[in-house]
Amino acid sequence: MFQRLIVDLKDRLLWRLMRENLREQAVNYVIAVASMMVIAATTALTAWIMKDIIDSLGANGDQTKVLMVAATVTLIFGLKGIASYTQSVFLARAGNSIVAHQQRRIYEKLLQHGVSYFKGQASSELLMQVTYSAQSARTVIDTMATGLVRDSLTLLGLIVVMIYQQPTLFFLSLVFGPIAILGVRFILTRVRQVLNQELASLTEIINVVQETSIGIRVIKAFALEDRMAARMNHAVAQVERRSNSLSRLEAATMPLVETLSGFAIAAVIALSTFSFFGTASSGHVMSFVTALLMAYDPARRVAQMRVSIETSMMGVRMMFNIIDAPVTLLEAPDATPLPEGPGEVEFHNVSFGYRADHPVLSEISLTFAAGQTTALVGPSGGGKSTLINLIMRLYDPTSGEVLIDGAPL
Repeated sequence: MFQRLIVDLKDRLLWRLMRENLREQAVNYVIAVASMMVIAATTALTAWIMKDIIDSLGANGDQTKVLMVAATVTLIFGLKGIASYTQSVFLARAGNSIVAHQQRRIYEKLLQHGVSYFKGQASSELLMQVTYSAQSARTVIDTMATGLVRDSLTLLGLIVVMIYQQPTLFFLSLVFGPIAILGVRFILTRVRQVLNQELASLTEIINVVQETSIGIRVIKAFALEDRMAARMNHAVAQVERRSNSLSRLEAATMPLVETLSGFAIAAVIALSTFSFFGTASSGHVMSFVTALLMAYDPARRVAQMRVSIETSMMGVRMMFNIIDAPVTLLEAPDATPLPEGPGEVEFHNVSFGYRADHPVLSEISLTFAAGQTTALVGPSGGGKSTLINLIMRLYDPTSGEVLIDGAPL
């Protein structure tokens, strides 16, 4: 699983997401990561101190030792509480900043595009991309931070405790690890398939709501309520079914890891009674079992981390698709403001089509004299609105030039 995660880190998209956002939020993430390291250390110390707790309870009359152990336990849990609060605050601060930054960034990129870009994009799709993708970026980074730092270090610390207290029992408990890894990999394959289908259905829901809001007069006039309700019911049913499938897949890691952990703990408890594992005090065995029990939660979260990242990467891909889309209406590198003048408009051999295979204008040359009113007369679809769009530079000609007072737009 960790090898697969390292491969994913090399993925261009994931690495780019981390590089662009971690740099801007370095201070917040450094504080959050330091807090996670304290959480991992105090969690391991909690299992470690169990040996001293059991041994001190058996120390007849040694009140000083009991009080020392009690003070240590108080210190450990106090530090863990403070570190947990600090991690939550600074991780949320960094995440909220990332969402705000990405939403501003996406919107600014949308404003750079010409009208042709928006004609090829449904407004429901753009709405989904702007809202969903920025939140996905935060989720991926938060999951990476907590999974690779807090949970991995916590698991490592508990493993160190187990190896120190009962090395033979620890290595026997590793028998169940490969089964969990294979199960998680199977779940990931299914998650990717369901996600693509779910996002398509979510977009359809937004599309239906927008069409209803914009065209309610038409819907009422032609009694289309039943047809629109059928469309919405179908889209909602699709989302519900796929969301349930996704929830089942995400939740499948929990019983998998929990069952295997139960087998491991039961095997350790049973095998610890055999003499060939060496003589160990009750404190050693209790410390080992506590570490094994406490390792369940971070191990489960690490197992689910790959599923959570894969779930959110779909939104990250949408975000970078918008950011990386070539601008459809570029300014010339040496562009200058239009000169002040009377306002003569000239078309010089202008050709244009909204689609490459369907030209609307072909080598049009004409002049609109300054200070005069010119009427464009012709049938619907003859190109009247297209000429106005080109004058306003909502589109650029396929070939030729549009000039105002001799200056090309």
